[in-house]
Amino acid sequence: MYINEGKIAWVDLTTKKVTYEPSIKYKAYIGGRCLGSYLVYRGVPIACHPLDSENIIVFSTGPLTGTLAPCSGRLNISFKNVASGGISFANAGGHFAPEMKYAGIDHLVIKGKSREPVYLMIADNQVTIHSATDLWGLDSWETEDLLRKKLCDPKIHIATIGQAGENLVTMACIMVDKSRAAGWGGCGAVMGSKKLKAVVARGTQAIVPYSPDNFINCCKEKWQKLYDSQMVRLVQKYGLLGTSGAGGIDGTVPQSVRNMEDEIWDPVKTQKVKEIVFKEKYETRRLANFSCPVYCSHFYHVKEGIFKDLKLEALKTNVYRAFGSNFDLDDRQYILKANEIANRYGMNCDSLSAVIAWAIEVFQKKLIDPQITEGLILKWGDGPGILDLFHRIAFRNNNWGDLLAKGVYQASSAIGNGTEKYAMHAKKVGMCEQGMRSFKGWALGIMVSTRGGSHLAGAPNTEQKRLSKEESLSLFNIPTAGDPLVYEGKGKLVSWFEKYKIIADTLGICTSASYWFDTNLLGPEDFSELLFWATGWHVSGEDLLKLGERVYNIEKGFNTLHASFSRKDDMPPYKLTHIPVSGGPFKGEKIEVGKWNTMLDEYYESHGWDRESGWQTEEKLLELGLPELAKELRKAGRLKKKSGTANGCLQ
Repeated sequence: MYINEGKIAWVDLTTKKVTYEPSIKYKAYIGGRCLGSYLVYRGVPIACHPLDSENIIVFSTGPLTGTLAPCSGRLNISFKNVASGGISFANAGGHFAPEMKYAGIDHLVIKGKSREPVYLMIADNQVTIHSATDLWGLDSWETEDLLRKKLCDPKIHIATIGQAGENLVTMACIMVDKSRAAGWGGCGAVMGSKKLKAVVARGTQAIVPYSPDNFINCCKEKWQKLYDSQMVRLVQKYGLLGTSGAGGIDGTVPQSVRNMEDEIWDPVKTQKVKEIVFKEKYETRRLANFSCPVYCSHFYHVKEGIFKDLKLEALKTNVYRAFGSNFDLDDRQYILKANEIANRYGMNCDSLSAVIAWAIEVFQKKLIDPQITEGLILKWGDGPGILDLFHRIAFRNNNWGDLLAKGVYQASSAIGNGTEKYAMHAKKVGMCEQGMRSFKGWALGIMVSTRGGSHLAGAPNTEQKRLSKEESLSLFNIPTAGDPLVYEGKGKLVSWFEKYKIIADTLGICTSASYWFDTNLLGPEDFSELLFWATGWHVSGEDLLKLGERVYNIEKGFNTLHASFSRKDDMPPYKLTHIPVSGGPFKGEKIEVGKWNTMLDEYYESHGWDRESGWQTEEKLLELGLPELAKELRKAGRLKKKSGTANGCLQ
């Protein structure tokens, strides 16, 4: 089967019907996130609640998924965001996406609701629906184990939800191969609302590139770029936790500390959770995603202590800061156990950390009391107490667990009493991020993300790498990409990375092989070459970025129509503008609102949007070939003709 000969499967869980189309019909959107966002925009009504049957969830591979291209094992999942009501996309590694591709299905679009729990089986060019009544109530690990036993096939790969998804927890995610989370936007809750417990993939077909010899040679060249990268070598040696977590290799990387109150953690606590300590005490081997030379993951075995015999894949940087520094928790075993429980129940670590850290902080500030927490005393660094909250949230136990399960924005809005200003979120999606006071472009990329929060949407990593002025000018036509404290030029930088990151998500390539990870790695022209030899499609690097811009505008328009987001939703939370960093190389840094607004102006202008409102302009949408979106926005009164001019809409 040639790479571009796969199918798109449309599954209606209400009627139990499955229909198929050739994927090539959607060639204009290539695959992955581009196609996923487009299908959600076209298929989800504005009045649809994210947990209604009309919401669709799209599992999508890219044209490079499952090939020899480096780091080509990614799965994109698109849907209407449970937390924000806007767009969402989640991305997972592992081996599920290649297996789906080898089964002849490039894209899976699911709508409707089943009356009884079901799972989907992708195999032999078709999708079948099966009862999952015996799986409902199990955690994600138990579900995967039972499916493997039932199907008697060790080569299947599985995407599943745990109890958090079943119970419609706002931060519920989809777990792939037990440890790879498609974490954002409540995709696990969308599956749970449809009574869809799991999707199983088993492929037996080879996928053949358009020009096999040329494609192999091209892949060898791109693999060598990764082998030659200093950043890749550092991660191979230290792991992601070693390079970015616990202060990084040299102890200067800013962290999220106590609900993002600070970026500097107690050095004694930091030393307890350094990657080298985990490595020496627990690591048994290193692991990698499909077709990945980076080997950024670890497998741990705890051989003594309260959680003796705990075995799991861990730790990623997000997990460390979410369950470590953001909780002020320096007990290694409790951090590992928290990771296991979050994976089993299927909960996004960032949003879970955001709501629990908020609860601890407002309890400590006496803005809530034990009457609200149902007798619980919330404390920083309390491992047993934090794990108890994990259970309460996943099962929505009593009023307190149910409230926290709604996420930090809704919980703080319901409580009120001044707790709202301690809620760390972007567009209502809870966040737990490092360095947002210190790295100005990084912070902007997180706040303007169409899915709400998360640095893996457009936040540039160039500031952390201290990119030279010369390379910054060469790559991005600005001199400041490597200077973390400068606001100028960062709006242009973020808008470029947003377009670029969409293309990586569309082709099925992990960020570990991209400019985001290291500017010596794969850029737009590298993507263009790989795409051509894989499919025969002539799409230049510039045209790929133009497609990224087009789809980013679709996501932006979806947010405006469905969630009414505007400029105010791109502003940082109170804590980041009022509480400075307490020490270290960035002591005293915070976000200056005036400079932020100037940076935001530059960002909107670089996209061709209106500065005052943050809305899109008719001129830009017509340039991108999106007249229908322009029409919908005009009808809603949320479109500008040109920046600064009215079009019968609110000012």
